[in-house]
Amino acid sequence: MNHRVLELLKTPKNIQSEDLDLLKEEINSFPYVQNIRALYLYGVNLYDKENYQKVLSTTAAYTTDKKILYQLINGKIQQKLKPEFQPEPVKEKIIPAENPLKILHQAKASGFPLKREEPTVSKSEIVENPQTEEVLEKKKKLAFFRLLNRKSNMCM
Repeated sequence: MNHRVLELLKTPKNIQSEDLDLLKEEINSFPYVQNIRALYLYGVNLYDKENYQKVLSTTAAYTTDKKILYQLINGKIQQKLKPEFQPEPVKEKIIPAENPLKILHQAKASGFPLKREEPTVSKSEIVENPQTEEVLEKKKKLAFFRLLNRKSNMCM
């Protein structure tokens, strides 16, 4: 790709009428590069108003995000400046004079395994329900009679 085209992609405001032919050649070489088509449309809008409508329809057909074209046409091109990378200073960790493995072992021993505390219920809090006892007695009797009934059916 041409060096001038790369410069124009970085700063589209610097486009000149001489760049239109160069952009057209790049479009013929790389027909699906949307950025070059949008840049060409921008140049046509500035310097070749007669062909603008035709180029607009072609560019719109090749562009997936129509919002970019809208912003380009309405003059809302936003050039995002890349923030310069500034590494943060490295903070030094202070290692204690004690054996680090001993400290690590103590930390693990004190924190794990996690134990759940079971709620304690006193005997005075437990209230016996007489209905529950009756139901249990009936179930026991019913189970006993079923068992007897099975044994009597087996003997026959």
